Amino acid sequence: MLDVIKLKEEFIAISNKLEKKLEEVPEDKFFIRPEENKWSVGEVAEHLFKVDTPVVAILQGKKSDIPSDKPERKKIIIERAFSDPDKKFTANGPIVPQDDFDSKVLLIRAIKQIREQISHLIDKVDLTYVCLEFKHPLLGEMTGAEWIHFINLHTERHIKQLKY
Repeated sequence: MLDVIKLKEEFIAISNKLEKKLEEVPEDKFFIRPEENKWSVGEVAEHLFKVDTPVVAILQGKKSDIPSDKPERKKIIIERAFSDPDKKFTANGPIVPQDDFDSKVLLIRAIKQIREQISHLIDKVDLTYVCLEFKHPLLGEMTGAEWIHFINLHTERHIKQLKY
């Protein structure tokens, strides 16, 4: 059975951890790449914002007619994918950072606002239904719960990669 309270607690904890990590980066290093082919902390943060933003519409959008009897079935797949630090993923299209933000404060505020919306939706929508609004490019259709697990694990992976 899906434990929505635990899922929300995990989401809030990882969101707070992200905010704390971003806050501790000095302003003058926030948008500076640590290496030529590595994203700056600001680029990582913008990427996370761009991944999180459509999840609001996904959670509010069209759903399957009946709830899934296994609403967390892809959680283990997501965990395996994001737990391997050597596994490389390439961001494409609208989730690639484009320097849309030039202020650390505004970017952190935007992330916080979108995550507050998602937190509200965790309470409001039934996360056991498959979200049909968007298919994840690698994971396909996912339930609301799986989308929250994805955000949590994706964020955790990027927090571990933050360098400045």
